[in-house]
Amino acid sequence: MTKRTEQKKNKKIILIVKTIVAIVVVVMLWCFYSLFTFEGKFTPWYVWGISEPFKYWQEHIGLPLVEHGKEYKLELSIDEQNSKTYNVYKNEKHHFEFKYPKGFYIKVDNTIGGDNGQATDIKFFKERDSTKTVQCGMYILYKGWGVGKNWLPRSRSFVEYYIKKGSTPFYFLTKNRQIVNTNSGGDPNSNLIKDNSGLVTYINPSRTSDIINVSFGCEKSSIKVMNDVISTFQFIN
Repeated sequence: MTKRTEQKKNKKIILIVKTIVAIVVVVMLWCFYSLFTFEGKFTPWYVWGISEPFKYWQEHIGLPLVEHGKEYKLELSIDEQNSKTYNVYKNEKHHFEFKYPKGFYIKVDNTIGGDNGQATDIKFFKERDSTKTVQCGMYILYKGWGVGKNWLPRSRSFVEYYIKKGSTPFYFLTKNRQIVNTNSGGDPNSNLIKDNSGLVTYINPSRTSDIINVSFGCEKSSIKVMNDVISTFQFIN
């Protein structure tokens, strides 16, 4: 073997080693980036398209729910065509509103999270006196763990996991035509308000920054309030 041939061979070996090292470094950097940014190790495939949260949700979470799940249709106790049957809560800062039955009164706390206004706590009462028994409670989270577009890969993984298990997850359609997982846990006998509580993620199709989580719980006798709220919840622009 000539000296020139040997040099070419060494250059190829060095190039191969450098390429392998570069690939390992890129993979490691991505793992750390994914772990700290998306709260888990997800491949670039899971992150592709996340800059459009509503579209990402519909394609990677909503469509599998429709294909493998069962639609849960919430029955309203109010008549949306008759304003005498409901009251309206509107949050202009976070661009949403919902309706709830007449005869119920609410107490709103927007101070949670300090000046950042990270959450809104809403309690429903049958009487104006807020010292009475709370019939229902809503906790609307705007920031924090589990909120925002960077959390979508984990939500996608959650849905895929239950479908892979052969479960039948429930879903419903929001006013904005978002396909929402009811977090029923895949129980075919459950519905959205199993155990009188639940969690729903809403995404504004017009404003990518509007992604909120709504967790709720109710007394069994007043669960209709949450049916109405969740059914009529919509973003306003």
